Amino acid sequence: DSLAYVIFTSGSTGRPKGVEVAHRGMASLARWHARAFEVAHGDRAAQTAGLSFDACGWELWPYLAAGASVHIVDEETRLSPTCLRDWIINSELTHCFLTTPLAEQIIMLDWPRDVALRVLLTGAERLRVWPPPALPFKLFNNYGVTECTVVSTSGVVERGESDATTPHVGRPVDNTEIYILDRHGNPSPVGVAGELHIGGCGLARGYARQAALTAERFVPNPFSREPGARLYRTGDWARYLPGGEIELTGTRDGRVKLRGHRVETGEVEAVLARQAAVSECVVIAGQDARGETRLVAYVVHAGGRLDVSELRDALRETLPEYMIPSAFVSLNELPLTPNGKVDRRALPAPDWRRLETREAPLAPRDERERRLADIWAEVLGLEEVGVRDNFFDLGGHSLLAVRLLARIEEAFGVRLPLASLFQGATVERQAALVARPRRARPTSSLVSMHAGGAGVPFFFAHPVGGTTLCYYALAKRLGGDRPVYGFQATEANETKASLEEVAAVYVEELIEARAEGPYLLGGWSAGGVIAFEMARQLQRRGRRVALVALIDTRSPLVAAETPGRADDDAAFLKRLAEEYALWRGKPLQLPLDALRGLDADAQLDYVLRRLQEAGLLPPGEEAADPARWRAIVNSHRKTARMVAGYVPRRVEGGLTLLRASESPRGRAAACVAGASAGGDATKRLVPADDALGWDEFTSSPVSVHFVPGDHFSMMTEPHVGVVAERLTACIKQTGVE
Repeated sequence: DSLAYVIFTSGSTGRPKGVEVAHRGMASLARWHARAFEVAHGDRAAQTAGLSFDACGWELWPYLAAGASVHIVDEETRLSPTCLRDWIINSELTHCFLTTPLAEQIIMLDWPRDVALRVLLTGAERLRVWPPPALPFKLFNNYGVTECTVVSTSGVVERGESDATTPHVGRPVDNTEIYILDRHGNPSPVGVAGELHIGGCGLARGYARQAALTAERFVPNPFSREPGARLYRTGDWARYLPGGEIELTGTRDGRVKLRGHRVETGEVEAVLARQAAVSECVVIAGQDARGETRLVAYVVHAGGRLDVSELRDALRETLPEYMIPSAFVSLNELPLTPNGKVDRRALPAPDWRRLETREAPLAPRDERERRLADIWAEVLGLEEVGVRDNFFDLGGHSLLAVRLLARIEEAFGVRLPLASLFQGATVERQAALVARPRRARPTSSLVSMHAGGAGVPFFFAHPVGGTTLCYYALAKRLGGDRPVYGFQATEANETKASLEEVAAVYVEELIEARAEGPYLLGGWSAGGVIAFEMARQLQRRGRRVALVALIDTRSPLVAAETPGRADDDAAFLKRLAEEYALWRGKPLQLPLDALRGLDADAQLDYVLRRLQEAGLLPPGEEAADPARWRAIVNSHRKTARMVAGYVPRRVEGGLTLLRASESPRGRAAACVAGASAGGDATKRLVPADDALGWDEFTSSPVSVHFVPGDHFSMMTEPHVGVVAERLTACIKQTGVE
């Protein structure tokens, strides 16, 4: 129980914290290490970590206690992968620890088959590569934090490429307990991410002279009967794999908020590192000239010239647009700290005004393109924009898209629909639409969200907003070899008085696009109700509907009990604004009584002012143009009234409900039962309340799949990836290819 050492660590906050570690933690670590890696008195180990890095103790005591020798490398050799490899070979070392960036480089070098090295240990950062098949020694990936005596989990990384995104970090080491808990403190099921908590004899006493911080991070262990047992909250996210190994899904340093979406930079790094042209990389969140957060990728190229376009295309095969870096910076090498970790503070800031890392932009060729390029640059906060640059590649998103089209309408007197961005998100394409605006307003409601592929297409129906931009991330994930389309409201639909009439229009267009089934239909929120009615009408025509996927969609009977009905203008506006705020990740409460005391114009002015004060309007958006916002509110209200007045009738076959596991305000909406190492804890047939009222309108039980997130976050990263996985699995169960 005596104090072994105090080591100061700054972590991500930059404020030094003195971690007090007792002898029992180091003694347990040394004993486990000697057993796990078969350390004998004749072994020769490397000492590469700096004295200010707690891994230094891990490199010394296990070997000295076993009678092995420790060999200290000089600084110049340590920082050169080639020199370091040669030193390891010539010194006939049997064991070596290297930080992750160095290990990733050194395992890719050529090694003699008869090298004495048996074990290479790595850790400190997220490992993103697998050892090549011919590597003559074993690579062990380790995870630990200073507060838990260096190492808490360890596992061998199999040689050769894997289908997994990143290698796992193994299992708990001796005398260590690992708990992966959800935000309510309950154990997460196998495969579901949660915060990683560590218990056992490796826990530090706490932080020196910082009682409040100690109490915040070292919490009581509710799973232990031992008095005073504690857990350390790492702030890192992980999940258990079916085999019992632990996979890191994100770290507190790599988790950033990007336009309301939580993005794990480590996931972007892992995909980027797998590209043949990339030798090393790191991804961080930076702020552009307008103060908006964007992702920046720093890349050490494997040779030749950095082709940003090719890298972006490669990333799009796996990642959604939200996670594609806005800027790529080419470096000769990544800066490292004295401890061998990537020094993120030393990374050069990109030149957001010029974005020199992009291909040379194609300049506007006429006055129309020049004016549009200026508008794009203004909205995106860039110095210049090429006529063939993609809006989403430059950091554009749905909120900026609204502002972009509003600025185009002001400048040219032409109102382009949001669907026009699916027709081509470039200045060149928009210039053609501005010249011939009728082409921007197709008579068909059908828009292509993911073209190509030979699979049976999937069709989404729009929610109350009337647009399909909400499906952008899901379509990218779901696509692959399957075309994805969306039905988007058009001016022609404004004359329709009922949801049945709107669905009938979409059914006609669907049959025109694909004469015979089977059909795959779905919709999020109110879009699920439209998809349900489309399925009913298709069945009446004798067409086969293989799947109706309702994504967090309540039946109209259940929805009618929700406050904020469409026939109450003040309540509807309150609900619409608060849901918009929740979607942006900032809860907002509006007083209903105050709204009811105002006329319609004053109500909208009040709501816009509150949204602007809370920083919830797009950058640069002014609340002084209420006409456009009034049109948006009226469009939402019209569709909401159609849904409220809709009376569902029975369909044949089952329905699939993908339901959010949390409420938008952070309260658990459902408890997923049946979690076990071998079971599927995300699927079950459930009673009527969990089926959100849909069991009354189908001949078979409703199949409910719970997915992470709430009604809004489930459609954004990282949860939308799970939605796509569940949806893909449901499609496969229908037998439709």
